This record gives sequence, structure tokens and C-alpha cells, in this order.
Amino acid sequence: MVVRTKVCRRRGRTRKHKYPSKAAGHPAIRKKVGDGKQCDRQYTPCGCQEMCNKNCPCVENGTCCEKYCGCSKSCKNRFRGCHCAKSQCRSRQCPCFAASRECDPDVCRNCWVSCGDGSLGEPPERGDGYQCGNMKLLLKQQQRILLGKSDVAGWGAFIKNPVHKNDYLGEYTGELISHKEADKRGKIYDRANSSFLFDLNDQFVLDAYRKGDKLKFANHSSSPNCYAKGDDGGR
Repeated sequence: MVVRTKVCRRRGRTRKHKYPSKAAGHPAIRKKVGDGKQCDRQYTPCGCQEMCNKNCPCVENGTCCEKYCGCSKSCKNRFRGCHCAKSQCRSRQCPCFAASRECDPDVCRNCWVSCGDGSLGEPPERGDGYQCGNMKLLLKQQQRILLGKSDVAGWGAFIKNPVHKNDYLGEYTGELISHKEADKRGKIYDRANSSFLFDLNDQFVLDAYRKGDKLKFANHSSSPNCYAKGDDGGR
């Protein structure tokens, strides 16, 4: 199974990650989502009827109810998307952007995914300035990543075109495994001083060793030029 996380550029010229020697050894080397905060909780849709209460699993986990939940659309714990003006979802004024999640055409008022002719009831496409700027994953608006020999170890990932600070680069994809399985595999990867494990949440880890995209070849660095950002939306 392939799941998603964002990888964004941080600053400066296109540079490679460096793999610090102190990162080797046990426990397993893992790339962390965000800045080392506690892992997010795995989202499981609730089966509540009508309004949710304190016994709702979403409420107990401290997460919002999503469109996949069984509760009523008027549930007070449900995430309702944004009402931003068109193409204004790239700042913390947008509740979706502030919550580290992409806009969702199913719940956000003005964030359409247009086929261009208005046949789905949406306004006709009016150019790049009209489109929501917070749906990079959904629309697959990612940078082109190239593979090349790394001065760190083996292959490395490089960006073909110039990018700006905080630009979205692409997805880090991989096999979805449990933390227990990740610990087993990590012991093997650590001996080779090479790991593609990536903590996703409190239940699952991504392993891009056998299944993954080119971003898995981005090496570690003490002065990184990009960072990982998880999408907290329930998808």
C-alpha cells in the first residue's frame, strides 16, 4: 500500500542531504515527520450516529471527525474545511493550511477541482490564479526529481528546476508497515548504514526500501535544505 506525506524545500540552493555518522546504530534510523514532535495518531472513521460525544474515538484521540465518519454533517467535532476567497489558501488565515492539511473539494467552499468546462457544476477554469494553491498532493503538482551519483553514498535525489522556500517537492511513498516490523527491518538496515524508514503516525511506518519513489534517495544532513511535512487530513 502506498500512502502520502509531503516533502518541502527549506532554503538556499539545491543541495544534497548529508548522512551523519552518529545516526548509525540502534534504534533504527528513521526520518521523522516534521520537527521531531510526537507522532500523529492513526485516523479511523467513527461510527457514531448523529452527534458525537466524549465516547467518540475521534474525540478521544483528539482529532476531528472527517467526511468518512458516520456522524452527522452538523457534528460539532467535524472538520468543516475553509471558506477562503478563491486562490487564497496559502497562509495561516486558511484553517486547512493552519492545520497542516490540504484543502478538500468535498468540504471546502471555494476549492474546486475543475475539469475546465463546468460540466460538474463548478466554475470554468480561469487560469492558474483561479485554482486553490493548497491541493498539491491531490493535483500531483510536484517537482521533477532526478537521480544521480551522491557524494554521500550511492544514489542521491536532485531537483531539476529552481524552487523557492517552502515549495512542495513531492510525496515520500513506501510500504505501510507496523512499528514492530519497522524495528525488525531497522536492525538490518542499520548494519548497512542505510535506511528508508519514515515514521508516519503512532501505528504505522513507511518503508521505501522495496516500494517508493525517487525522494527516498534524499540523504540525511546536519544542515538540511528540505523538510518533511505530514498531511493531517483524514485520507
